[in-house]
Formats: sequence, structure tokens, C-alpha cells
Amino acid sequence: MKIIKYSITKLFNTFNHDIDFSDKENISIILGQNGLGKTTMLSLLNAIFSHNFQTLLNTSFESIKLTFENEQTLFIEKAKEEDLVFQLKDKSSKDKKVKLSQIIANTEKNRRMIRKFIPIEIVRHIDEDTWQIRQTGEILNSVEIVNLFKEQYPQLKDLDIWKYPQWLENIILSIHVEFISTKRLQTQVYDESRIMSRRWEARNTIDEYAKDFINRLTATRNEASNIASEIDKTYPNRLIERFNQNDLEKKSNIKTLISNLQLLDNKRKDLIEVGLMESSTDLVLQQNFQLNNEISIAFNIYLEDSHRKLEAYNEMYQRVKLFVDLINKHFLYKKVTIDINKGFIIQSTITKQNISLNQLSSGEQHMFILYYHLLFNYTNKTLLLLDEPEISLHISWQKDFIDSLNQIIKLNPMTIIIATHAPAIVRNHWPLTIELNIED
Repeated sequence: MKIIKYSITKLFNTFNHDIDFSDKENISIILGQNGLGKTTMLSLLNAIFSHNFQTLLNTSFESIKLTFENEQTLFIEKAKEEDLVFQLKDKSSKDKKVKLSQIIANTEKNRRMIRKFIPIEIVRHIDEDTWQIRQTGEILNSVEIVNLFKEQYPQLKDLDIWKYPQWLENIILSIHVEFISTKRLQTQVYDESRIMSRRWEARNTIDEYAKDFINRLTATRNEASNIASEIDKTYPNRLIERFNQNDLEKKSNIKTLISNLQLLDNKRKDLIEVGLMESSTDLVLQQNFQLNNEISIAFNIYLEDSHRKLEAYNEMYQRVKLFVDLINKHFLYKKVTIDINKGFIIQSTITKQNISLNQLSSGEQHMFILYYHLLFNYTNKTLLLLDEPEISLHISWQKDFIDSLNQIIKLNPMTIIIATHAPAIVRNHWPLTIELNIED
């Protein structure tokens, strides 16, 4: 389901904003001065579809209205005594309404489950529905604890924190949201390697992505190896079966055979060029050989098997090639290549020496992290909320950003709402833009 309109009244007790996405396709750009609430609007949208209603309670606004493409409208209003009212208007059925206070939490069950799955070194239980993160001292309730830790402890995802009416749950689950904030260079990682002092640590995102990429390369190679093993095991029987049916199989001519071998060789070279395969010796046929039925059948099976073995690399190849092309288009005096065993290799085009990922500038790291995340980590979501992509980017990179994003979307379809105060990001994409004004 798609959101086509997003309205908020009295944001910060001041601003009324109406945003119309109905004429936008994959990308919408919210443009406005600092302080008008662009980031807060993204944060609230993320909170609604992440069951994080505490963020709504903590943010100053009067009402939110979301209109969906199926003509349903969800109203969220602030009520007295720290409460929220949810109301669904639907042309095909009666209006539905519920207060947050009516969505009763099973506090005792929540407490048991949190204690069971989250180590006591991480959180401390203070009272009935209050918890403290030991490392930071932050005080949270059960809902916030579950939302914070559910990715690290998947068992918490099944925890029935709130007893939502089905109509509200259906709306929340209809849109899978991810919010990319401005704090992209560091990420919180739970270090399980320390037996006595397991804890959350802030790590460089680019280092974590480098490890992730090596794991993806290894997984792709393993998948290709397993496929090759299964194909090779059945080769003798398939060969015999095809020999027995050779009168039904059309014999290839030498010209067609050589052409098909060249296509296969070109595919291998593409994979070698982006670093997904190691270099190998080109296949060279003996001169003046006679192409009889048996040889033709054997070659056809070889070609079919070889293409099937390389299929495991198809998706990875497209993503890696686009990522490397986008990065190398923008980086000055540096070139990114891929090593099948080491992952990313960055080299100075001047000194020819390797450069570590942490030696990249802030802008280079921001671009690297964003493009990597959108190409490799962003899957099974329907809406991406991206806050200030222009951070640390040179104005020429800002101008190219939407064009690069469109290339990524062609390969990895997604809907994106961007919040920015940089007109250079918009460039010539004004039809994608909604401007926030104080007069709104």
C-alpha cells in the first residue's frame, strides 16, 4: 500500500504541513529551511509503521492524517493525559476508532520475555514497565526496549506488546519502513565475543559494511560451488541420455558453437573484471577438429552447465558493478576494485598505494555507505525515509545524487522520501519536490 498524502497540524505547536505524493512515483523530495520539521516528519512516519507510539507521545503536534491509495485515511490525534486517538475512515465500511490507552499491554508477559532474551548486562529492570540501558543510562518502557532490540533478538518480534485491533494492525503492517538518519558513519553493534562484558559498541559503519561484503562474496561463491557440484554429479547420466536421443537433437555447426563459447567466455570476463571470479585461461579449441553428433551433444551440455553454474553470480554481479561504477564516477584520485577474498580494495591513482576505508573523507564515506546500503542491505521494504543525503557531499556530488538513485532503483525497486534543505540535491528534478513553508 502507498501513502499519497501526509498532513500534520501544529507541529511544534507552530507548523501545519500538507504533503501530496500522489503525482510522485519512486522518489519524493521534501525541501525546506532548517527548523520546519522535515526530519521530525520522517521520524513520526517511521514511528507509526514501527509500532513506536512513544515517539508520537513525545513529539509536539495536534494531529496527523495519512491518506492511502486505496482511499483509506488514518487520523492520529493527540488526546489529553498523554494519549493518542487512532481513527480509520474507509468508504467501504464504518469508521473505526481506538485510543492508545485502550490497547492494553500484557505487562507481566513482556517483562518475562525481555528478561529471558536480553542479557541482564544490557538492560536493568527498574519497575513495572520501566527499563534502563546500562551502558547509556537511558530509561525506556517495554515497547521501546522491544523496538530497540528486536533485530538483535528476533524472538522479541513475536512478543504481543500491544493488543491492536485488527484494522490498525493491518494498516501498520501494510507498509514496511526504514529510516536512514544523518548519523550514518557509526552504527551500534552488540559485541557477543566478550564473554564477561557483552555490550553495545559504536563502530564505523564502513568497516561493518566491508565485513558484510566479504560475507556476501563468500556466500555467493559457496552457492556457486554447490550448484556446480550438483550439476557435475548428474553429468554422466545426462550425457548418456542425450547420446541415446542423439537422433532427436539438432547438431550444432562449428560457427554456432564458437559463437556460444564466446558468449560464455564474455560472461566469465565480466565476472572477472568486477572481481567476482579469479582470472583463468581462455578456452582455445583445437584446430581442424571434426564436429560429429557426439561432440556436438557434449559441447551443448557443457555450455548449458556452464551458464547454470554462473547464474549464482547474476544478482551479485549487477549490484557490484553498479556500486563500483557509481563510486568510481565520483571519487577523485582513488579507484575502488573488488578482490574475491579481500573484498573492497581502494587504491590511489597517483601513488598506486592502497588506502584503508577509514582514510576516506567524511563525504566519501557517506556516499560509500549510502550506496552500499541501498544496493545490498535494503530488501523486502516498501518505503525508505532518507534524511539529508547531502551531508558532507561536494555540490557536484549533490547534483548527481538523484540520477544515481534512479539507477539504483532500476536494479533494486523502492519508494523513497527524502528530507533535504539543499537545492543542489533537487537540481532539475523539481517535479519530485514538495516545498515546506512557514505559511503552510
